Amino acid sequence: MTNKLSLRIYAGEPDEHVPLDSVNLAPLLDFVVSHPNLDQTGSIVTELRRTHEWALDVDVLIKAVVEGFAGGVLKLLAERLFDWLGKHPLKSPEPARVEMRTANGMKVVIDEAAGKDTIKQVLDTALAADKPVEIVIKGK
Repeated sequence: MTNKLSLRIYAGEPDEHVPLDSVNLAPLLDFVVSHPNLDQTGSIVTELRRTHEWALDVDVLIKAVVEGFAGGVLKLLAERLFDWLGKHPLKSPEPARVEMRTANGMKVVIDEAAGKDTIKQVLDTALAADKPVEIVIKGK
């Protein structure tokens, strides 16, 4: 079974065209290159595309040999996204406001109250609908 999760990352509203220069992308890239330490059998293929100076597309292709592998990948991705977005999404020490949005209208502000489970719910919803998740990072 193969699943595709797409993330679209912006440094402001997508139509504002704010360059991504202020966004700290290193923690996200760590997910792309580090070993996920999952117990189940499967593979993860990640594709990064810088479509514009204000947008980064991340596609995560999850090829599962056994049931539950995709769920494990999404759980790990939710943990890493929470660690990144909840703590240091900007290069500066400036506080940030981060929202995750799905095409079906789900919108979540990522902060300490949101938690990893909330992010996983957003990812699960997007994966099930085969629609991208928008991650909008703004300075406060």
